[in-house]
Amino acid sequence: MINVPNLNTNKILNTIKISDASGALSGSGAAISIKAWDVNGKSLVESDGAAPLKLDNHATTILEGTAITARFPGGTPATYEFSIGSSMALVTVLTTSQDGTVKIPTVFTIGDCAGI
Repeated sequence: MINVPNLNTNKILNTIKISDASGALSGSGAAISIKAWDVNGKSLVESDGAAPLKLDNHATTILEGTAITARFPGGTPATYEFSIGSSMALVTVLTTSQDGTVKIPTVFTIGDCAGI
């Protein structure tokens, strides 16, 4: 599992895209685990009813900020950490403003993703 820490994504209009570039995941994909903390650093517990998340080979999983916030009913998440079962991946954070414009995305690269 690869950890991508400190994505501040609790705003409603944020979208996170997690893309596998390894092509080496199992046929059933790899689980995506999320940990979250509030603004005071308190760990939040994910809802028992939250649907499992997975990442498929050469595919992209899209997570809306509102859906991630809803996974943690015990507080307002401010910082997230994703564990992704891919040796090469891209994590892109898109922030959309109220007027619909998209800010320059923040991209985290995991592993050797040259040419991706």
